[in-house]
Amino acid sequence: LFDDLGGHSLIAATLVSNLRGADIPGADGLSILDLYANPSVAELSDHLEQVQLERAFHGDASAGEASPVARAARPRWWRVVSLGLGQFSWIYLLLLTSMLPLGVIYSLNRGNLTWGMLGQLGVTLPVTYLIGRWLLPLVTARLLGRGIRPGTYPLYGAMHLRVWLTQRAMSQSPLGRLAGSPWAETYLRLAGAEVGRYCHIGTAQIPLPSLVRLGDNVTLNYAVDVEAYDMADGVLHLGRVEIGDNAVIGANSLLQGPCSLGAGATLGGQS
Repeated sequence: LFDDLGGHSLIAATLVSNLRGADIPGADGLSILDLYANPSVAELSDHLEQVQLERAFHGDASAGEASPVARAARPRWWRVVSLGLGQFSWIYLLLLTSMLPLGVIYSLNRGNLTWGMLGQLGVTLPVTYLIGRWLLPLVTARLLGRGIRPGTYPLYGAMHLRVWLTQRAMSQSPLGRLAGSPWAETYLRLAGAEVGRYCHIGTAQIPLPSLVRLGDNVTLNYAVDVEAYDMADGVLHLGRVEIGDNAVIGANSLLQGPCSLGAGATLGGQS
């Protein structure tokens, strides 16, 4: 499809959609990743036959139904509530970090707007901004990232909360402003990523730095999405993203772990 016919991601998506709608055994659950892994007619045919065999083995050969083995159990209500409380606590911490100093200054001045109060605000606001938007995301990503390991985990669990908190922390970080500058690779290292020398980081979409490894002279062009996780079939999948020396990743591309690109590899834009 790709080498002989010049196919690309849009054609692949259209092809998968047509195959899923056709009366072909095993094709109802076909994904674009399946097509990438089996890009020839022979390989795709073997893959669909294997899907049929697995369904028959698990006693579920009916079209349109995934194997019961692949489906995760419905989460308990207390797990959902626990995750929600953890998310609320993080949001409350952000509000507390940003608003508490202002409240203290307002209280000390008894609500009277004076030149002294303006001076105190002029000193406090930059410090609050640096702590809330630069230091707190960095500490959160660094500490929580140590416990994030590749594997498959249930949703609404402790690992799900770790991943969510790290994502939110990185979204609040200044990486979006640092992208494209030499400081981006330094900030990523501090956040827990393994980054080689002389890398160009043109994207801020790196939500799980601890699962990312970049070699020397790697180029991540603008709006590259480096996703070290995926949610499917009711579970959370985590995998490392490793890029070798001198590799170039085109703009608006997606890298979803677990995946790796060898030294000197080039991935075209929008791939």
